[in-house]
Amino acid sequence: MTVPVSTKKRIETAVGYARFGFKTEEKNTYKAPKGLNEKIVKEISKRKNEPKWMLDFRLKALKTFFKKPLPSWGPDLTQINLENLHYYVLPRGQKNPTGKKFRKKSRILSKGSGSRKPKSVS
Repeated sequence: MTVPVSTKKRIETAVGYARFGFKTEEKNTYKAPKGLNEKIVKEISKRKNEPKWMLDFRLKALKTFFKKPLPSWGPDLTQINLENLHYYVLPRGQKNPTGKKFRKKSRILSKGSGSRKPKSVS
């Protein structure tokens, strides 16, 4: 499928600065390998110090992701090489979300939101 001229012009406008040699140097603490698979998801989860339930959730979501076809609505996504993307980058100067604050949020999320009863309408 060919890309419409109007789309090409919008892309050129958005990234036109690259033609003039402007570039921002990447400064990352960690950059996951390109692509997405179970090994990479486990590595990212380990680096983020996530609880086991979250890793299990991510692995289940990964299996669902691979079962789903690309959307047929909207722009054509078939030309995007999903294996050529870095799915997790931790910028320099930022730390992984660890510590008391993260563990507290994890406990709240793991309990689920079903414990609250809706208010009755009078």
